[in-house]
Amino acid sequence: MPRRTLTDRFCSSVKARDAEVQTDYFDEKTPGLALRVSHSGLKSWTYHFTHTGKRNRLTFGNYPAISLTAARTRADEARAAVAEGTDPRALKGETLRAICEEYQKREGNKLRSADWQQWALERHVYPTLGSRPIGEIKRSEIVRWLDDIEARAGAPMADRALATLRKIMNWYAIRSDDFR
Repeated sequence: MPRRTLTDRFCSSVKARDAEVQTDYFDEKTPGLALRVSHSGLKSWTYHFTHTGKRNRLTFGNYPAISLTAARTRADEARAAVAEGTDPRALKGETLRAICEEYQKREGNKLRSADWQQWALERHVYPTLGSRPIGEIKRSEIVRWLDDIEARAGAPMADRALATLRKIMNWYAIRSDDFR
């Protein structure tokens, strides 16, 4: 992982070191900030941090759409959130609730079931998983969540809630480099 003081000149001309893999160039001025350069030439800003004992990465956006100065500012804000004990991904709007609301805003008008989906999200998803960063939600939590819905509302409701959540997560996976 190369470290150097990033400059606008460097950022505009840098290439990935290996033709097969992306390269992270870490900024010496702003700890945790890196310019990730893919072998295809795509450049994006990432911030690497530790929260609750786990290494995490937060993506800010692509260079040059996000300037070096703006990336440093966002990294400083994220570092301040970590220092306060907050996950900076939650501040960025990557909570499950924020992603569900974005999905409903973009795709809801195309669906006949949009009203039902909104009701199901408010009744079953938001109270349990809504405030969590989407990248931290584990399969085992979803299984427990489905078991709880099945116990309260029956197996058909659990199936429909899972279908809705799966659709939203697949929609988000297309838009995020980091989500798995």
